Amino acid sequence: ALEELGIPYLLAKDGREALDLIRKQSESHTSATDVIPVVISDIEMPEMDGYQLTRELRANNSYRNIYILLHTSLDGQVNSEQAQAAGANKTLTKFIPELLATEVIKGLDTMAHQG
Repeated sequence: ALEELGIPYLLAKDGREALDLIRKQSESHTSATDVIPVVISDIEMPEMDGYQLTRELRANNSYRNIYILLHTSLDGQVNSEQAQAAGANKTLTKFIPELLATEVIKGLDTMAHQG
């Protein structure tokens, strides 16, 4: 979906790798959102799940303003409530590319207006 929109992205296999990648990519920038304005994460991952990744990002002043979209195959109010409690901006159920594209564009637009 991101390729079709022409949006550049980085890919990580789990939350731990994503956190390391965010740290590395943003270390030479004043604000992490200059390099990584939006994070799209699954909830169920090895090493570090999406809830923990979100909590880690929100706990760090350098990353707390990144727009976080949790994208999951798990459907239900409980997952949305847990995602919101962890600090996610939005939760989407997987396999609806149009909705994902819409929410990514909203996240990028939100970040552009904050900067």
